[in-house]
Amino acid sequence: MEGNAINILSGGLGTDLFINGGYDEIQLNNDPLWSARVPYQNPTAIKNVHTRFLKAGSNVITTATYQASVQGYVENLGVTVEEAEQILRSCVDISKQAVKDFGGSRKIIIGGSVGPYGAMLHDRSEYTGSYIDKVSTSVLKDFHRTQMKILVSQGVDILACETLPAFKEAIVIAELLREIPGAKAWITFSTKSGCETSHGENLREAFQTLSKYEQVVAVGMNCSSPEQVLPIALIAKECMAPHQRFIAYPNNTVSTGQEAKLAWDCIKDIPSWLDTGVFSWIGGCCMVTPEHIQQIKDVVQEWESKN
Repeated sequence: MEGNAINILSGGLGTDLFINGGYDEIQLNNDPLWSARVPYQNPTAIKNVHTRFLKAGSNVITTATYQASVQGYVENLGVTVEEAEQILRSCVDISKQAVKDFGGSRKIIIGGSVGPYGAMLHDRSEYTGSYIDKVSTSVLKDFHRTQMKILVSQGVDILACETLPAFKEAIVIAELLREIPGAKAWITFSTKSGCETSHGENLREAFQTLSKYEQVVAVGMNCSSPEQVLPIALIAKECMAPHQRFIAYPNNTVSTGQEAKLAWDCIKDIPSWLDTGVFSWIGGCCMVTPEHIQQIKDVVQEWESKN
């Protein structure tokens, strides 16, 4: 994670489950645990997703914990708190096993996915932040603290705090990092405008505030339109601290799994993104397949050879 080398992230874990893993797209998306149920029921399926992205060229994979939480597992699986915590640990173990079995000399980074509080609600409020003014800071801290500490103690390399719709939740997470010495994180927002969070806060102000947190080593965007990547990168360029780099993994803006198998139009725009000089992390989110990650890797390698 040092220097300015560009890390290639994986794509959509849930997407790959229904495109290549045999899962039904509608059934998976309607599950209140989404892909976080799969490590409990079929850990091999998650390991296979990681392997497909590693073969495509990713050197960063993220645990299947975006929609996972102790509360969510207790409510939807009927397990005890202790059993729910063990499922979270197992998600890290699955990722580690995938890396071990993949082998090779490439350094693989495991990101512990930390989704927003709204993901647990399963009402799509994670994409708007409509819950944020109804939930206290203490509730948000209690919700995230357990997951973050479990992921770090189980050995992830970095916390992937992602798809955050609101600045308030990002600050809660940044503050919680101070309770976990040695932990590092990236923090990415979802956005609709390219200059505001999905909840409407100014991204410039958000990045300026996050620049004060030494444990936040990357800031950026995910789960949003590729059209927002460049304007957000330019905002971040003016705000990031020297210890921080930019990260982006946008959506492939198609509506079905079948469409996701087609070429991703934004691939051609990646060189202009990289020309900003702020990137160290790039990949894809929803509807981004291993084939798209291979294309991203090829473009990045070509760009690096010329720069």
